[in-house]
Amino acid sequence: MNISIDLNATSHVGGLDVTAHITGACDRIAPTWPLDQFIAVNPYWGWRGVSAPSAAATLGALAGTTLTMPRSWFRGEWADGRLTSEQLDAAAAAMGDPDLAAMAQEVLRQPFDQPQPGIRRMALATDVRDLGSGPRSGQTWTDLVIHQTSQYCAAHFDRWQGSWHPDQDVDLFTGWRAQLSAPSGIAWRHSRSWVRTQLASLPNEPDAAIATMLGALMIPEEGREAYLTSLLLAVNGWSAWCAYIRW
Repeated sequence: MNISIDLNATSHVGGLDVTAHITGACDRIAPTWPLDQFIAVNPYWGWRGVSAPSAAATLGALAGTTLTMPRSWFRGEWADGRLTSEQLDAAAAAMGDPDLAAMAQEVLRQPFDQPQPGIRRMALATDVRDLGSGPRSGQTWTDLVIHQTSQYCAAHFDRWQGSWHPDQDVDLFTGWRAQLSAPSGIAWRHSRSWVRTQLASLPNEPDAAIATMLGALMIPEEGREAYLTSLLLAVNGWSAWCAYIRW
């Protein structure tokens, strides 16, 4: 499968300002503090205005994660007597649906090896690209993008501790573009001059560049904030660090 994206195909992105979508996605990420001043932070702080069931469903779709322990854990609690029918009745009453207790008990009585339905995360561009061949043997495009993003962020945010680091006096996006086209960057299949041409075709302003790429990927207006949120959750550690800096 050969999937290519024409970055020049969409120079104008209509509808809502893409900055609103970017801000909405960034607002979903809880900050993390450095170890020397670490404080406990609710990892779901960005979802505090959403009901727990809605947050769970959205996180499942965007990150493939759950807000609860697996069913096998609850079955173990039930089998050991730490989870009782009285507790289930009380929880079902609080939810306003008494029938939930009976349904829960039916699930808890199933064998421990009873499979739990999996959660399918929203497919990103790299997931679609991985339906074909990888960038090199034994590596997926998803692995490559996460690795490159993480390496660059580690160098950019190291506070001048490393023996080699990019120019930390420039913003993250500008420095990333320069590093990506440098000889020490990714070993592209195409020539490095081709890579430089592609990167040079992007707007210099980050929000405008994101708008261009969303348009080239044909992400619909109503799905852009969700797509950007899923991207941030794919590298949640560095997203949380950027949220700390933003905080």
